[in-house]
Amino acid sequence: RYRGSISFAGDDPQMFVHRYAGGIESLPILTKAARGIGAVNWVPSEDQIVRRIPLLIAIGDSLYPSLALEALRVDTEQSTIFVKSSGGSGINAFGKKTGIEYVRVGQTILPSTDRGELWLKFSPSDARRTISASRILDGTFNPEDIKARHIFVGATATGLLDLRATPLEPSIPGVEIEAQALEQMLS
Repeated sequence: RYRGSISFAGDDPQMFVHRYAGGIESLPILTKAARGIGAVNWVPSEDQIVRRIPLLIAIGDSLYPSLALEALRVDTEQSTIFVKSSGGSGINAFGKKTGIEYVRVGQTILPSTDRGELWLKFSPSDARRTISASRILDGTFNPEDIKARHIFVGATATGLLDLRATPLEPSIPGVEIEAQALEQMLS
């Protein structure tokens, strides 16, 4: 279950977000230790290039934030994610259910598509943003490199099938998409 809360003004966001019948949960030991729970989903364009990510998804009858949005909520010590949809105060939809206008965490307002997706503004991949798990496990990394930073743990091996095309790169690890989304939200 999601640990924060999601509130909304206007039409129920579940009417608009991407919906899934089920999902794969993290290992119970990781879920128990986590300060937040976020979904990792991508929505490629027709040409299979990732240009946006869902900020929210629905699984069954519940809304879940993306991993990047949940990282923002946890980082800013907010308890609630707020969604403004058509029919919400100040949103004139002329009686139509036109979708989500924006998602807000604290003072950060994230304009979205009508389906609650964030358009990404990618930067080129940079090897200095990553640390190999082997360096963590053998203790050869510099702890100062991660002090006061947001850390996303993910796989980069081709065989794990989590490589995605972006407008700038033919192939980047899916975890980097979430990391760049958080970086965009924070800036």
